[in-house]
Amino acid sequence: MLRLLPAAACTLIACAQVPDTGDGPAFTVVGSSPEDGADDVIEAVIPEVRFSAAANEETCNTDTVRLDAIDAEGQVLAPMETTLTFSSGGEKIQIAHAMGLHHGFTYGITVSSGATATDEGCTSVEGDAVTPFFSRFTVP
Repeated sequence: MLRLLPAAACTLIACAQVPDTGDGPAFTVVGSSPEDGADDVIEAVIPEVRFSAAANEETCNTDTVRLDAIDAEGQVLAPMETTLTFSSGGEKIQIAHAMGLHHGFTYGITVSSGATATDEGCTSVEGDAVTPFFSRFTVP
């Protein structure tokens, strides 16, 4: 089994995967679609993330599960208003944008954990904080 490194260990291009030693967080992103680094994504795609456990719909919201247009350094060019759809018992979230995706843009999917003790970020239904996740893809 693989686990993602904390956000601080992620490059702006991708998060590295390392073998799971069993002592890591219980709640992680186990995959995303489109795949990280994809550069030939069609504009009709609805991005999604898959989790290792059921996501809490109250804490995994449009503030903590984001889809944004980004620049080459991963900085947000334009925040996007999105709608989240939970499925597969809460283990999958589709991230839809009302205006759709546009040709010539790179997009970033971000799943954030809490920044402070009072901001729990995206958590599982059991209350485990997610390991931060970032992935990018391009619609040519």
